[in-house]
Amino acid sequence: MKILYDHQIFNIQNIGGISRYFTELINYNPIAEFSVKYSDNVYILSNDFNKYNITLQKEYINKFLTPFNFKGKGRLFRYYKKLIQKDNESISIKYLKKSDFDVFH
Repeated sequence: MKILYDHQIFNIQNIGGISRYFTELINYNPIAEFSVKYSDNVYILSNDFNKYNITLQKEYINKFLTPFNFKGKGRLFRYYKKLIQKDNESISIKYLKKSDFDVFH
């Protein structure tokens, strides 16, 4: 049975019960699909999710903002984080439109 796991909980929390539950289920299902491109979730980092090509959200944002120090950097950071969440959302929509799964979790 092919299961598609949604990105939303991994955008909301870096550590928590639901995201841990999802990562455990994904670890034991070799044909699971995972619609996350950017995340800082502790459970994703501690397990072998390399096959999904997940980029660390903090590293990605820090590379973008590190060399600069300016007023409003925090506001820009929050906006950029929303863009990353939209990117994860677009990946989920792509998988949903493809409909190549049995269950959407």
